[in-house]
Amino acid sequence: MRLKGKLIKINQEQVINDKFKKREFIIETFDEKYPQTINFQLNNNNVSLIDDFNVGEAVEVEFRISGKLWTDKNGVERCFNNLVCINLFITETQVLYKKDVEPVTKHYVENEDDLPF
Repeated sequence: MRLKGKLIKINQEQVINDKFKKREFIIETFDEKYPQTINFQLNNNNVSLIDDFNVGEAVEVEFRISGKLWTDKNGVERCFNNLVCINLFITETQVLYKKDVEPVTKHYVENEDDLPF
């Protein structure tokens, strides 16, 4: 699955134990009438995928849904879901939002050899 949005927060890496570490980040969707704030998680070797990204950038997140059933000490079952990021991309067009101003578009050039000059 994939989702596009503006990167609004990058959290620090958390080491849970010697076999598991995670890092969370939040995007806000902008392709919808009512933008959604979505939390994603990077696990283990993927925690560094977000190192070259900055808050405010338009990104596309490739992710999978992970779920676990858990029973508390009173015998009550709960299901927990995580959106686990598999890959992260800067979108071709960067939309920068400013209050009370029309969106400004910033284009990224992927290969400078394709320039006409």
